[in-house]
Amino acid sequence: MDIFKNIKIARHDSNGNVSGYIKVPVKFGLKEKVWYWINQRKDDEMLPMISVVLAGVEYDSTRQTSKTRNVVKSRTEETSELIRFLNVVPYNMSFTMTIWSLHMVDVDQILEQILPYFTPNIFVRVNIPELDSTLDLKVMFHGCSPEVTNEMSDEEIRVLKWNLDFTVHSYMFQPLKTTSLIKKVIQKIYGDEHSWGYRFTESAFTSGAGKEMAALYTKAISPYFDEDDWVASTDYDVGDLVKPTVPNGYLYEVQSILVPGYSGTTEPTWPILKNTPVVDNDIIWERYEHEEYKRLVEYEVFEN
Repeated sequence: MDIFKNIKIARHDSNGNVSGYIKVPVKFGLKEKVWYWINQRKDDEMLPMISVVLAGVEYDSTRQTSKTRNVVKSRTEETSELIRFLNVVPYNMSFTMTIWSLHMVDVDQILEQILPYFTPNIFVRVNIPELDSTLDLKVMFHGCSPEVTNEMSDEEIRVLKWNLDFTVHSYMFQPLKTTSLIKKVIQKIYGDEHSWGYRFTESAFTSGAGKEMAALYTKAISPYFDEDDWVASTDYDVGDLVKPTVPNGYLYEVQSILVPGYSGTTEPTWPILKNTPVVDNDIIWERYEHEEYKRLVEYEVFEN
């Protein structure tokens, strides 16, 4: 509602000159409540007015990333605490905004201050103090139409109503969890491929067990990421993560977009260095840097 709180309409004198401006109030309430304000308080100058109502909330599976990924909020070495939360859950929130006015010229002035900014979406930055972070939300505008009443009683006053429909691509957050930091990792070494295949047991290799080994070598397994591969001609939002179609051990995050925010037809060349932006049609990517993605690497041990 904050993006509509500074809408003003002009008032003119008999000569057509602007005599002043009136700020249009924005109220969160149902149409029945607004109708009560108008009809029960006829002596007050109530109109024009904007009312907003939440019309529905729907889960959006197309924007869902890994459900088990943890996002680290903070870590404290002194107390060995790690504060984290599970990945956000995407929900679309539908809003209906109604413009109430006695004069069509007021409706025109209000629409002129809303419609030019939606093409058909804008991004609104929301501050989340509990996470010490901000979140960019996409607000989609679907259209507007008048609500016409053909019949009305003699006691009723003529009121013009225009409905505007919006969808906010929002997110739901699960509660924060506090856990202890991992300070020690024990690596077990297995003497042959057979014992490696049964590594879920507790029988680790020792100098007096298994086959005699002349030498050992290790093979690193590449870090596994469960994010989706980059896809051509796809609508991405700020904060989305992808991995290259040919994995290079890194993830890449959308830093900024130009409307409409689609990736190119050809996959970009992904930089390895940090803070190196790469342009992908409407999108600017950078290598994702987060403590969570400093993944542990598992090692296989074999006989020589």
